[in-house]
Amino acid sequence: WVLLPGHDGAARLLQAAEATPGESSAYGRVLRWDAVESAPALPPADWLAAGAWATLAAMAGALERMLEETVRYAGERRQFGRPIAAFQAVQQQLSVMTEDVFAARIAAQLASLPGGAGLAGLDTARIAAAKSRIGEAASRAAGIAHAVHGAMGITAEHELHLWTGLLHRGRLRFGAESHWNAWLGEAFLRGAEGESLGFVRARLSPLPVEETTP
Repeated sequence: WVLLPGHDGAARLLQAAEATPGESSAYGRVLRWDAVESAPALPPADWLAAGAWATLAAMAGALERMLEETVRYAGERRQFGRPIAAFQAVQQQLSVMTEDVFAARIAAQLASLPGGAGLAGLDTARIAAAKSRIGEAASRAAGIAHAVHGAMGITAEHELHLWTGLLHRGRLRFGAESHWNAWLGEAFLRGAEGESLGFVRARLSPLPVEETTP
């Protein structure tokens, strides 16, 4: 089955076996159906946000696995008589990658907190921020991982190739960074928080904002 979100908030379940395959690329294959309107419909909900949440969780996991493998390889690969992890330039790149990966983990945890009005109690604002931040982390971390591996990850036989493909496809699925950044900007303009810090505290904080009296 394939879940197809609609513009009206509804979603339809389509049988993958009834699809006509279209053009393919490194990011997947286009599928087309002849009778979309007759497919079973699910109740209206923010299916785009739900899909983004599932995608960002998978991306955060792939980033952690990529970091583990990159650190391991840097400790084993030797050049000029010592592991490449001993070189300051490699250490600096690994530290940048580590920052991005742990930021992605925190973003995924934030997006998974309950208390929102979406499906399964998820909050769309937190999902938007997490999807954008993890997409940014994926782009930078994947580049560092390939550099440390000496570009071996471009071969289909290497696991790094699989993780990189998952990350790049994930950036595009259910809204890229530009989509969710625009969503956050529009939500800020519609809100009553008054300024950007107030919006972050009210909509993106993992803890409820306590009311204070002047």
